[in-house]
This record gives sequence, structure tokens and C-alpha cells, in this order.
Amino acid sequence: MAHLLVVDDDVAMTKLLKTLLELDGFTVETAARGADALRMAAASSPALFLLDYQLPDVEGVELVQKLREMPQFTQTPIVVVSGRYVEPEVIAAGATAFVLKPYDTVELTILMRQLIQ
Repeated sequence: MAHLLVVDDDVAMTKLLKTLLELDGFTVETAARGADALRMAAASSPALFLLDYQLPDVEGVELVQKLREMPQFTQTPIVVVSGRYVEPEVIAAGATAFVLKPYDTVELTILMRQLIQ
């Protein structure tokens, strides 16, 4: 199944999401910082990124732009999640989709499967 990179500094949420996605058959790596996500992405080439908008070291817009600058990720789906409505910003930066928190994990999984296909 597809390899995902989940980037969120909320440890409890990341752990829960990782477990749920793995039960759905995904392979999941996690990072809590944007810098770690960039390093891990370059090493593992995920099929999809799930990014929290607000990270300790970078905002979602900047991370999306940095990922899009990497040739191997120009077409890779990037889903940004946030408790604030920032959809216009993240889509303009190159994100594929935006999901407002709190989100339904089943709907999120369906969206990710659709984007990977």
C-alpha cells in the first residue's frame, strides 16, 4: 500500500492517526517539524503528505512551497490540516487539498485514497 508522511507536532493525534492509517493498509512515517519532514521526504519519497498547518519551526505554506520546489514532489498530493480556515493560502502555495480540524478520520482516509489513485 501507499507510503505516507504525516507531519504534526501533536504527538497524541499523530500516534492515533498513524495507527488508524496503518490499520487501513498505509505505511506511515511521522515527523513533528518541517525540517525533519523535508529530510525524511527526500529519503523515502512518500506517495502523499499530510501536513499540519502550524508547526514549531515552519508554517504550512512555507513547507508546501519547499516540498513543491523538490522535483520529485511537484505532483505528489499534499493535504494540509488546520484548526483555522487557511484553505486559500495553502492551495495557492501548491497544496492539493485542505481539511479543517476537527476532521473525520474515515473521510480523511477516503480523500487520501482518492488523491493517491
